Amino acid sequence: MTSVGGVAGDVPATPPGRETPKDSRFRRVADAFRANEEHGWRWSARVAVLLPLVALVGSVIVLAIKAWPAIRVNGWYFLYGKNWTYGNSYGTPVTTHGVLHSAGSQFGAWPIILGTLQSSFIAIVVAVPLSIGAAFALTERLPTWISRPLGLAIEILAGIPSVVIGLWGLLTFGPWLAKNIYPTLAGIAGGLPDVWPFNYFRQPVGSGEGLLTAGLVLAMMIIPIIASTTRELFVQVPTLPKEGGEALGMTHWEVANRITLPWVRERISAAVMPWRVA
Repeated sequence: MTSVGGVAGDVPATPPGRETPKDSRFRRVADAFRANEEHGWRWSARVAVLLPLVALVGSVIVLAIKAWPAIRVNGWYFLYGKNWTYGNSYGTPVTTHGVLHSAGSQFGAWPIILGTLQSSFIAIVVAVPLSIGAAFALTERLPTWISRPLGLAIEILAGIPSVVIGLWGLLTFGPWLAKNIYPTLAGIAGGLPDVWPFNYFRQPVGSGEGLLTAGLVLAMMIIPIIASTTRELFVQVPTLPKEGGEALGMTHWEVANRITLPWVRERISAAVMPWRVA
């Protein structure tokens, strides 16, 4: 703004042909930015999509590099072996395939791999139905004055670091399960056939640091993430197809099963994966 004759007004634009070199360079830069804006946003989106994949590949590469000495010492035993021992730390080290290690050391990672797969399976079985059901209830069944604060609470829970939930599960949730829930399960399993998975529940409950506890804690980590993402997907489903289904006489379950879920099925599968890196 400038004052001319005591009246405030806008600064007049520089007449054509009287631009300074600085103004001319600025105009060329602005024109170039506007001309390539869409192209720049497209490439920015591609980079953002590729970043998680690059991070995953980088993590796998780092793990492979760090595990390579153990793989050289143990060979394929590293993948199917059950024994994990550092050997005789006080004896004379030996060399195997150029890797110096303690005598008698063996590194079989199969129990770790199997435990990861089993706990992940338990978490998925528990978390996915609960997450989808919660998201569906928040968007389709509950009134707005209830769904809004509950949705906000789920968003807040999704932002809690996983390490906090893990410590809570280790120090509080696991011992509570071992004291109040697992003895009851062990008693019920006593009258069932001695086959898997029933014989799993007959084992000593300990302090609750078992595979089932790990799966349940992992489920609690991913339920808010999957529920919040799925809730956003359900909100994006158009209202017209659902109203048309109800007008044709469909029940709420039929509308959900035949219209809402098929509309977002593929994106729900993608929403389940991020528990991913979470």
